[in-house]
Amino acid sequence: TVIKFGFRQIRFNKVYFFKEGNHYFSSLRLKLVGKELYMEKLPFIMEEGVDSDSKFLVAEFSLNLRYFDLEPPKKFLGLVKVHEELNIRLKLGIKDQY
Repeated sequence: TVIKFGFRQIRFNKVYFFKEGNHYFSSLRLKLVGKELYMEKLPFIMEEGVDSDSKFLVAEFSLNLRYFDLEPPKKFLGLVKVHEELNIRLKLGIKDQY
């Protein structure tokens, strides 16, 4: 599955989750500007949706743009600097299959 937004895309190959206690875990491989970051055992939590039968697995993490050799953008001719950290919230809808 490929999700495109703007000129970027996220590709999901087979995603496997495992449960330990009340948390779910999965690995994530992120490719950006030719560099790859592998996160092993990324924690997800289960969230209930608005409907009684909708559920989501949610993970939140931060990435430093410098890891990918990217400079944070500057606004107003450099007078305002943007943080180097990119906060990501990944929310995956899950469906029961019988």
